Amino acid sequence: MKKAFLIAFCLVVAGIAMIAVAAHSQSFDFSKLINAEYVTNRHSVPSTFTSIAVDVDTADVVFDHAMSGDCIVECHERDTLIHSVYVEDNTLHVKLDDNRKWYEKIVLFSFKSPKITIYLPLNNYDKLSAKSDTGDIVVPDNLRFDNAVLDSDTGDIEFNADVVSSLKIDSDTGGIAVGNRSVDNLNLGKLNASTDTGNIDIDCVNAGDVRLETDTGSIKLKVGRCSALIAESDTGNVKITDFIADGKMTIDTDTGNVLFTNADAAELEIETHTGDVEGTLLTPKIFYAHSQTGYVYTPESLVGGRCKITSDTGDINIRINSIVAHN
Repeated sequence: MKKAFLIAFCLVVAGIAMIAVAAHSQSFDFSKLINAEYVTNRHSVPSTFTSIAVDVDTADVVFDHAMSGDCIVECHERDTLIHSVYVEDNTLHVKLDDNRKWYEKIVLFSFKSPKITIYLPLNNYDKLSAKSDTGDIVVPDNLRFDNAVLDSDTGDIEFNADVVSSLKIDSDTGGIAVGNRSVDNLNLGKLNASTDTGNIDIDCVNAGDVRLETDTGSIKLKVGRCSALIAESDTGNVKITDFIADGKMTIDTDTGNVLFTNADAAELEIETHTGDVEGTLLTPKIFYAHSQTGYVYTPESLVGGRCKITSDTGDINIRINSIVAHN
């Protein structure tokens, strides 16, 4: 115990010493260590690429539509953290060039975040890869990719573009939002979205196989259709509204509730430990429902797909909404 305390004490002293040396190197002007000058650099890129690869640190990444025929990359960035923009192997690259001195990396706080805005002149692209450690990522509608992979550690991710083959989104603590169009549904191939503590919201989406995973965040699906659905959450709720799976719908939670509103699938398998399962489905099912200590109600039926619901202590209350057509 004493050894661990001694090591921790030495690390604190070493940190203070590093800050003191850095302050001395700047004549004890701490503003030079804490605050950085921000500049805006604009890069005009010929439209000779079909894929996009973005890899940044703390910057927000926002895609938009170009007003002219060329791609414009606008970097609002710190003067000591400049991003490079270039085309190689038919791919537009946007990367961070970190050439700071060691003491410049000691930043106590910052009131600003860098921002990269990429104005795209075309609608269709082969592949999109976008990664930011702490920044948000926003992809608008009226774009189309064959494949897309997005990754942020703590930032939120908002995606509204069509994807032909596969869309994969990962975030540690940030939220994930896919869809939310006001007119047409988003069309996707496979969708795989996962986050540790953030929420996942899927709205107005037509997709192939869908897999959604979160530890403590909630999962919401609203207005759409998919081939098959797997949704897993430890403590968050799973809420499905006006959403249909043509194949199997599998939902697994530990303490989170599972809530249906006019949802349906050819087959359902739902498992919770302490969460409740309740709501309305669109078509009759052959139910296999069991809870060790909770209340259980399901309609009686001899027709329909299989619906298995199990809970350790949660209640089960499922009804069939015969008024809404299953289309």
